[in-house]
Amino acid sequence: MKQSALIAAAVVGLLAPVLAETPHSSRDAVITFLRHEGILNGNTRVEEIIWNDKAHWWSVSLRHPSGKITNWTVDVDAQNYSYVCLH
Repeated sequence: MKQSALIAAAVVGLLAPVLAETPHSSRDAVITFLRHEGILNGNTRVEEIIWNDKAHWWSVSLRHPSGKITNWTVDVDAQNYSYVCLH
């Protein structure tokens, strides 16, 4: 009985981080959304894209042909975005 309780506790402990992750849109869905909105186009390229599980949004850095980098957040469902002003 003690062994099965220990095994159950171990399984729950191992699965807890996986179960705690928020379901969110895929990286590709975020890129498609930004293209649809006209933010990502032409020679602009994705410099970095990271899911922030604490804030529940994607953080996206884009490098424009001029060399300028702009930063954006995209919501969990890839339906809304915000420009991140660094000043």
